[in-house]
Amino acid sequence: LAQADSVFTQYIGDELLERFFPIVKSFNHTVFEACRSTSLSAIIWAQREIFDRYRVMRIILPNRIHKSLSRRKDLYAALRDGDPDRACAVWTDHLNESFTIWRDKSGYGKELEGFTFF
Repeated sequence: LAQADSVFTQYIGDELLERFFPIVKSFNHTVFEACRSTSLSAIIWAQREIFDRYRVMRIILPNRIHKSLSRRKDLYAALRDGDPDRACAVWTDHLNESFTIWRDKSGYGKELEGFTFF
């Protein structure tokens, strides 16, 4: 998160996005692997591979880069405080908002109308 804050103060536009992507990936990896569940990690990484394959992050992140960092800070705080309910709520909101942006920008808005991710 400190690396992300530093990148946000030094860069803008596409350069900010390019430098922020690996930080998001690293943060997610740390959080996902911290669950210490082989089966849950496998499910998460399979889902992430689909996101990467279809360039979902490239669609979502430019539309909410500041929100992405804010949500990760909120998630970190919930995990640090040992509050799994708050962590779950933060991440569920994050995924739902990300899905909505992807759905609307991907051209599948009509087909997926009314569908909620979580």
